[in-house]
Amino acid sequence: MTYTLRLEKAIRFATYAHQNQFRKETKKLPYISHPFAVSVLISEYTDNEDIIIAGLLHDILEDTDTSEEELKEHFGTKVQQLVSTVSEPHTDNGKMLAWRERKEAYLTQIAQGDSDALYIVAADKIHNMQSKERFLEEAGENAHRYFGGSREDYVWYYSSIFEILVQSSLPLALLERYKRYMG
Repeated sequence: MTYTLRLEKAIRFATYAHQNQFRKETKKLPYISHPFAVSVLISEYTDNEDIIIAGLLHDILEDTDTSEEELKEHFGTKVQQLVSTVSEPHTDNGKMLAWRERKEAYLTQIAQGDSDALYIVAADKIHNMQSKERFLEEAGENAHRYFGGSREDYVWYYSSIFEILVQSSLPLALLERYKRYMG
């Protein structure tokens, strides 16, 4: 990853937007650690600055008050489109859909979206699986419910994502890394 002023702007933007947020696995770990990890993972497989920045900003539409227009204004159309593609859909009135419905809509969205967004999807899910692995070991079988679904739901969801990823032109090493964390 090459450091640029645009990347620095994205780091500052994401850090400010996610301030006072923490990872679900622990109230002690600032949430921003996740977007940073995702962007670093992405940078291991591509030098495309738009994809790396979108990885850093990938949860900003879901988890903050940032709008698509604001994202486009600060980082351009490509970054805004990538982040929109990897953001879980909501109802027209802004409410969250039920877990399964939301995940099914997300799968359709990423399958039909810009293929560059799949770098973000893969890195995001790899980091989530890494983070949850330890939490699940400590919390036990019912820990998945803490995240909104059952163990079977998560197996279905991550396997469905993998099916979409393997149909893409992502680097084989990234696909293999994803598969390793699926178990």
